[in-house]
Amino acid sequence: MNQQNTKKRHHYIPVFYLNGFRDKDGRLYVYCKNKINNFNDVLIKNADSIAFENNGYTIVSPDGTKDSEKIENKFKETEDIAAPLLKKIINRQKLNNEELNVFIWNFIAPIAIRTPAAGNIFKTILKVSGTEPDKQKILESQLYTHEDAYNVLRNVNWIFIEASAGNYFLTGDNPLLSIKFGNGIIFFILPLSKEFCAIGSPMKNIPMDWVVKQANYYIIKYMYRQVYCHLKDKNIYKLVKKYKNVHGKINESQVRKTLDA
Repeated sequence: MNQQNTKKRHHYIPVFYLNGFRDKDGRLYVYCKNKINNFNDVLIKNADSIAFENNGYTIVSPDGTKDSEKIENKFKETEDIAAPLLKKIINRQKLNNEELNVFIWNFIAPIAIRTPAAGNIFKTILKVSGTEPDKQKILESQLYTHEDAYNVLRNVNWIFIEASAGNYFLTGDNPLLSIKFGNGIIFFILPLSKEFCAIGSPMKNIPMDWVVKQANYYIIKYMYRQVYCHLKDKNIYKLVKKYKNVHGKINESQVRKTLDA
C-alpha cells in the first residue's frame, strides 16, 4: 500500500490501541451489530483492517482542493505521544500527574471525539441548532471540542485496573463510555487492553467491584457498530445480538432541552 492510500484510510480507533485486544496469533474477532444473525457471522480481522473509514478525515479547502492528511496527521501526533504511556500502564507502571494529563489530552480526549458515534452526536446537535450537518461541519465540531472534552476528563479521578485471573476486557468502535447511574454519578469506562481498563469518576472512592463486573456488559451494549475481542465466544455473541439495535443514538428532544437550558 502506498503512502497516498495509507493517508486515505483513516482509523478512528488507533491501531496501536486495537493491538492490545488481539489473540496470541494477532487476530481480532469482530462482532458486527448490523450483521449478527448467527454465530458464524463473527469475523476474524487484523487491527489494521477495522475501525477506519476511507477519507473519513478528508476536508475540502475553500478553493475546492481535498486534503486527506491534515487531520489524520494531527491525530497521528497525539497517538505517537499516547502509545508509550499506554504501554507503561499495561506494564503496570504508574503514571505521574503530568503523564496522566498528557495521556488524557493525547488519548482519552481524542477517543471521545473522533469516533463515528461522536460524529453522530455532533450531527444531531448541528441539526437541532438549525445548521445543515454536512461532513465538514461535523468534523469541525469534533476537532473544536477536543479541549472541552479534555477539561471534563481531567477533572475526574482515574484508576487503571487489571482483570482478575480468567477474566478479560472487550472494546469496540466507541471505546469511551459515560454511564450515568441512578444517583446521578457519571462513570467513564475505557478498556485499555484485554487485561486493563480505565475507570473515571468524580468520586474519590470508586465502588470498583460493581463497575468492573459490569464493564463488558456496558461495552457490548453501547458500542456503535462493532465489538472487538481476542476470542470467539457464544456468550459475547448472544449479548451483541441482544443489543444489536443499540447504536449510540441520541434523542433530539433531549438535545433541544440541553441547548435551551
